[in-house]
Amino acid sequence: MKLSILAVIQLSLAFLLVVAAPFGRSGENVAPIKVTIKAPQSDKVATALPPVDPEPKVTALGSASMSFAVNAEQGRIANSIRTVFQIDGAVHVPSVPAGKAEAAGKGGRAGTGTAKTAGKGTSLVRVWSVNGVQITQTLEAIPGRAKGAGQNRALDVMLAKYTIENREAVPHVVAMSIRGQTLPNTLGGPHFTTPSTPNKVLDAVTLTGKTLPDYVQLSQQPPMNPSGLTTFFTLKLGNNLIGPDEFVCTSLSASLGNVQQWPVPVVPANGQPGCALNWSARKIPGKSKVEFAFAYGLSVASRLDGEGNVSLSLGGSFEPGKTFEVMAVVSDPAPSQTLTIELPEGMKLTEGRDIQPVPVPMADSLGSVVLWKGRVERLGEFPLRVHNSNGTIETRVVSVARE
Repeated sequence: MKLSILAVIQLSLAFLLVVAAPFGRSGENVAPIKVTIKAPQSDKVATALPPVDPEPKVTALGSASMSFAVNAEQGRIANSIRTVFQIDGAVHVPSVPAGKAEAAGKGGRAGTGTAKTAGKGTSLVRVWSVNGVQITQTLEAIPGRAKGAGQNRALDVMLAKYTIENREAVPHVVAMSIRGQTLPNTLGGPHFTTPSTPNKVLDAVTLTGKTLPDYVQLSQQPPMNPSGLTTFFTLKLGNNLIGPDEFVCTSLSASLGNVQQWPVPVVPANGQPGCALNWSARKIPGKSKVEFAFAYGLSVASRLDGEGNVSLSLGGSFEPGKTFEVMAVVSDPAPSQTLTIELPEGMKLTEGRDIQPVPVPMADSLGSVVLWKGRVERLGEFPLRVHNSNGTIETRVVSVARE
């Protein structure tokens, strides 16, 4: 279902509907129905997300040029994820000759860095400077989404964050490209798929704009074969972190063969797929900074600003005996996410199951849509609630009375 912005944004937390009622049986005028709908702030209950197991399931191994590999319990899930910058039109591969590189933590040799345990998981911080621009790469294990209801989240995703700081007064223009060799020892793979096209292997294609998904799935086996290891690139993390503008499915030789090449050619994989995550050029004013980020691991990363958030809209008629509609729009839905509508006495559900799974959003939509229809049976005040399986509750108090 394609949605317009007007269809999903509520203009107010309280609004008034006045519905003219028909004449009475004896011909006298009957007072019109007044419907008031409010969203009480006190009823917006949010419970905690599933807890996180403290032991990291992925680690990053740094090498020169801000490259890194990712290991998991199953073995290595990324041989080489390389970072390339374009600063003021010139291509730079971070290294000691290009500027100043240093390692945080135990002080390994310049350009490599050492891993340490800090905060929520294993982290690695490396700093590189060139021409007045300082770039800090932070690699940290973060929680992925829970695999199912009642399960804990695991630290099975590696967040890669790049803080790009312009230390000069004049602006600089910075773009970034991440080129990856992932899921090594995979015959003919990895196979790239998206949430909206789970059974279509992507090859020689650029995902951008409306076709750029929240995440891309990588499988050792073709998508119709459930065996083998599966990993994910999470492209949209929230929390003011800028995700890539493009995800390029190409060949391994195109993505890693010549790191100085800009942009990465989009060519058929021919049995050896590679990929590139591209950030378009951005002007960074003097004395300011931006943060680019993506994540890679065994699951889709939990959004840093919450996931599966619901926007609730009510429509139709709340006059007794007529039909009203409830539309829930879910941004960035989580796997196996469900919504449950709770109608009080005096309201009756006429269409849609009370518990509904949240569907995968279409590529050109603003989110996933869940719909219900119901009927008011009498005058009164009715707290209508939609329970989100992520722990939140959206409440609307519907008051139906005669004026």
